[in-house]
Amino acid sequence: MALDLSLLLPNLLEIIIWRCYRCLELPMFSQLPMLRVLKLEEVTALQYIENSSNECSAFSSARGNRTKRGKREEKPALFFPSLQELRLFDLRDFKGWWREQVSVVSNDEAAVEITAGIPLPSVAACEEKQQPPQQQLVLPSFPCLSKLTIGHCPNLSNLPLHPFLNEVEFKDVNSGLVQWSMAGLASMAESSSSGSSTTSLPSFPSTLKLKHLCIDSVMDLVSVSELELHKLTSLEHLTIENCPNLSSLPELSLRGSLRFLSVSGCGSLASLSLGLHHLTSLEELEIKECRALDMMSDSEFRGLNSLRKLKIGYMPQLESIPDGIKQVTSLQDLKIEGCVGLKNLPEWIRNLKLLQRLDVSDCPELDSLPLGCMKALQILEICNCPRLLRISETRTSMDWPFIAAIPHVYVDRKKITIHAADISS
Repeated sequence: MALDLSLLLPNLLEIIIWRCYRCLELPMFSQLPMLRVLKLEEVTALQYIENSSNECSAFSSARGNRTKRGKREEKPALFFPSLQELRLFDLRDFKGWWREQVSVVSNDEAAVEITAGIPLPSVAACEEKQQPPQQQLVLPSFPCLSKLTIGHCPNLSNLPLHPFLNEVEFKDVNSGLVQWSMAGLASMAESSSSGSSTTSLPSFPSTLKLKHLCIDSVMDLVSVSELELHKLTSLEHLTIENCPNLSSLPELSLRGSLRFLSVSGCGSLASLSLGLHHLTSLEELEIKECRALDMMSDSEFRGLNSLRKLKIGYMPQLESIPDGIKQVTSLQDLKIEGCVGLKNLPEWIRNLKLLQRLDVSDCPELDSLPLGCMKALQILEICNCPRLLRISETRTSMDWPFIAAIPHVYVDRKKITIHAADISS
């Protein structure tokens, strides 16, 4: 008979298993009542976490509470009742949570049949039948999980449900897993809130609590529209990077929540206009290494009334700063780096009355700065822009009147000392 970990280690809080290359099986960690953190990293031979959840139910029944008549009252155990953080990284043979066909008792005590090891129906397949994924197959859920990280698990297509997540990161996984986690749960929220009788899960708030989402190196991701991000009404921080086949961003109707957006390494992305239009609460925007992206449309930045920090980097096709930025009058920090085709900074930058920091680096063709002073500008950093100015030529440069009025100036990471006489001149 398998050991009951809940009796042996009732107060265990954290488990980290790292570089166990020959590990094929794990104990039933789901029994541990106080376990808050579970991290499995580089357990490369592991295919399943548990053999069968029937074992967990059996243990729970054996420990059932006694009634007044002395009989044991069977009470199904919660699945990982206290787990708050789960990290699965470099489990390259990992296929799913359970190995066998099992009868699962979910957290609402409704028994369902699942077959682990057999691919779950995709969200697209469920949509063809006009049926959300959870109506075709119900999995047990983590009742307390708030942070989930999954990386380098190429064969994984599904997990137990995680309706209370606050932060999630997907790195080098297939798009089906991302879609299952995001769109599937959103559909579950809809069906439960509508009172559908076909779902056996309680009315979870689903991904409504999710605040941080990172999608990295999902090579087969073509569009994020299937992820139904507009339903993530609490999302504040969104990062999409190294997705070379991503061609477009949908209309991100996260009007009141999203505050940080980073898009980088998406070589097929052609436009941002639909994605940015409604982000009136966005405070920080980063766009890097998107070689096909056309940023010259004024509509790209329309409506970004709260944007304070903008970073544009490694866009070789960019020859000038997009005119749409002049509409962002709230901008305080502007960083331009690695734009090898950039030749000048437009004069309208002086009209950004709140701009306090300007950072320009690795722009070898840039040869001039705007004329005239910017009263709010406190910090100017110039690095590896050989045609712009050199330290030895600073005071004789045509750009000196612009530079002299700025309190903190750094050229090639060295601070330039500016005296009062320099400013008056």
